[in-house]
Amino acid sequence: SYDLAATPLLSYFADHYFRLYVRIERGTLKAERSLGMIGYAHHDPVSGERTVDRTPSSGAAGPLWIGPLHDRETLSGMHVREWFGTYVRMERQMKIWREECIAPPLHYSMDELASRLKISMPERDSLMDYLSSLFPVYRTHLDPKGIRTAATLREVEEAILKKYGGGRGAY
Repeated sequence: SYDLAATPLLSYFADHYFRLYVRIERGTLKAERSLGMIGYAHHDPVSGERTVDRTPSSGAAGPLWIGPLHDRETLSGMHVREWFGTYVRMERQMKIWREECIAPPLHYSMDELASRLKISMPERDSLMDYLSSLFPVYRTHLDPKGIRTAATLREVEEAILKKYGGGRGAY
């Protein structure tokens, strides 16, 4: 029987490697819930928009895990000791992982946004402070210059152009 469910407890990408820690559980309902977290990423090369859904199509990336990359309960039980040599780095990482628990599955690269909009992009935290006043926005540990949001690419780009101006924008 294949009624096994995988639930990510912690996903970690750094330097040149990726690690995934999962909980495997038995049960048909758990397996069905787990399979419900499998989807496909679609990218419109003209608009730049990225979306996810559960339907494969030509050019879609996947199958991919589109559910949370981390388990909140697992993260709440993790504590970084101050005497670790990597304490500061790990504390920063833990904060981002907590954000990712509630963030949408895909992210936008600030470098890609700057290129599309023909502007010099501000620091990520400055941009996020501004964007978070308009819609929810999160960091991602997968890209130090990446942001996650449920806002459309058009909404993100229009907000950036309104705040930071720029050359011949995408619109």
